[in-house]
Amino acid sequence: MKAEYGQQEINEIANFAFISGRTNRKISNRAPRDYFPEIVKDRGPEALSSQCVPTESELHELLNFRQFLTRRRELLAEAVNRFIQAAHG
Repeated sequence: MKAEYGQQEINEIANFAFISGRTNRKISNRAPRDYFPEIVKDRGPEALSSQCVPTESELHELLNFRQFLTRRRELLAEAVNRFIQAAHG
């Protein structure tokens, strides 16, 4: 990934997820297209959707990383807006 994308893109908030150290070691340097299906199989689709991870398989390809980030930003913004609206009734 580092060969294709800059450190700023790799470290941006839309590429962060809350995972355990064990999960991080299991994922290692594998592509999302390889480990996302395993996560869904083990924990269900809400394991991704609860963290606003796009479910469109084409976005799980490394070549589509920038589109993944764009879509994830959209999903995160929608989740924040729903939270704010719920908090303000």
